[in-house]
Amino acid sequence: MKAKYCLVVVIFLGSRLMYSQDIVDPVADFSAKYEGKSGDKIYRLVCDLENNGKPDIFLAYSSSLESDGDCGWVLYLNRNGKYITAPGLTEHGGTDSTLGITFNIKRYKIGNIAELDKWGLLTSETSTGVNNGTQLKAIIVEGNTFKMVDVGSYQLYTGPTPTPSPGSTPVPSRFPNPPVPAIEELNP
Repeated sequence: MKAKYCLVVVIFLGSRLMYSQDIVDPVADFSAKYEGKSGDKIYRLVCDLENNGKPDIFLAYSSSLESDGDCGWVLYLNRNGKYITAPGLTEHGGTDSTLGITFNIKRYKIGNIAELDKWGLLTSETSTGVNNGTQLKAIIVEGNTFKMVDVGSYQLYTGPTPTPSPGSTPVPSRFPNPPVPAIEELNP
């Protein structure tokens, strides 16, 4: 009987150690754990990623921004006023703290993602060549982990509404311009 209780305690403690717990200041935690380049700024996106009324926080260094607008992020989930860093959920159901989050800082929205019937962050990756178009991706939270999900491929545009050719109907962008909520730039 004692062996069962020990096993439960070990599993419980092991699962709590998988996540960085009880972080009060995500920016200070991010700065301490991740080293930026000289002159780097910290990008911060505060949003309600889980639609629970609690602000979750994405953080990234400006040097991780790529020319196409993609940026690598660390996600801090709000758990009753304190934060945890969320590892990624693998396709096999395990977790991996090295899985990174990328999304385009020019094209994203927080809200319900109709194709998944889930709340999260919707972003896009533009492809060129034969399959010229936009791949939609979603970042959704499952428990204390995040998951990146392919939503679909679409022909989208983000600029001003073009004049439609006769007999066609333009497809409006799914991304507000500029994105809301806005990404803040902080000095570390």
